[in-house]
Amino acid sequence: MSNPLTGITILDLSRLQSGPSCSQLLAYLGAYVIKIEDTNGGDITRLDSVGKTSNNNSHFTIFNNTKESITLNLKKAKGKNVLAKLLLKSDVILENYSSGVMERLGFDWSHLRNINPKIIYASIKGYSEHSSYNNYKSFETTAQAISGLMSANRDSNGLPKFAPIGIGDSGAGLHMAIGILAALIQRNKEGVGQHIEVSLYDSMINLMRIELMKYMNENSKNNSLTPRNTNPLLFPCTPLGPDDYVVIHLAGEMLESVLVIIEREDLLKYINQNNSDLYINDEKIILAIKKWTKTKTKTEVFHQLAGAGIWCAPVMHPKEVVVDPHLIEKNMLTEVIANSGESYNTIGLPINFELSTPNIKKAPDYGEHTDKILTTFLNLSKNEITHLKSIGVVL
Repeated sequence: MSNPLTGITILDLSRLQSGPSCSQLLAYLGAYVIKIEDTNGGDITRLDSVGKTSNNNSHFTIFNNTKESITLNLKKAKGKNVLAKLLLKSDVILENYSSGVMERLGFDWSHLRNINPKIIYASIKGYSEHSSYNNYKSFETTAQAISGLMSANRDSNGLPKFAPIGIGDSGAGLHMAIGILAALIQRNKEGVGQHIEVSLYDSMINLMRIELMKYMNENSKNNSLTPRNTNPLLFPCTPLGPDDYVVIHLAGEMLESVLVIIEREDLLKYINQNNSDLYINDEKIILAIKKWTKTKTKTEVFHQLAGAGIWCAPVMHPKEVVVDPHLIEKNMLTEVIANSGESYNTIGLPINFELSTPNIKKAPDYGEHTDKILTTFLNLSKNEITHLKSIGVVL
């Protein structure tokens, strides 16, 4: 059985995280993704954190599995000609350049649709091209700042705090993946492509909607900018290390169930039945639950409470997460074999299909498929490819 997107070809001009996370997801679903990289070293994430190239342990591999790589110099006329030929045989072109770059290259929407009226032109930007911020650049931390996330996620000193996950970049990538799939369906009905755009700012606003809705009504009384001082949902466990905590949901019947499990039914009388808030402020109840959790490991608390139907989870260090048997069993942590024969671990697809399995393969070496794509996809001769290499159009 084929994968859902088998037969769809995507040209991926994007770099870093927002675009590559989107195209990798679509590749896992079966799309043929051609990663187009410049002739000056390609995607900057091919360099690891210490500035040395890495084949199996870099930012690049985690966002570029299951793609093929071609080098292409789009500053040269013949490089533009190659891209135009690729566009004729593709369904989607994805980019996350700064505002104006595609226009300067000669591949803005007005030109793209003339080349291929059925192409889906997918643009990821920091800020929408249709806003007054359109010339401003943005990345993960700035998106978290301007969207309100850092203000809502303060540290113990009350200072705005950066969340160490790619919620801005990968969030935009997820929104774009949804947009591309919708545009492909619309193309099947209407027969034409279109330009779709996702910005980091807009996608962050969508993800922040629960927090933002508190302030969207101008008559709202919830106008305080001060952070919450404590979080009574967090409880310490033995051996009381920096990550030895569990999060327990203490609203409604779940709170009652917790008190029964810890054999403190005597505290049931202190529950305010009219209070459905997640934050329980009765100190006697909080102290009793803390006393109980401190006698157990976070794993023991998790299985005991979660097994009883209570929303509970341990605070896991990333080192613990990557050896979680559940994730390994579900292939959310999966092994990939590189060209060198060495293996590396990567994150799987969090979508389960009854009729197919994810198409997860290694990330490409720099320009690994240049000759293959030019030969089999564009039907260029060896002499033509040699000429393109001689003039620096491809490597």
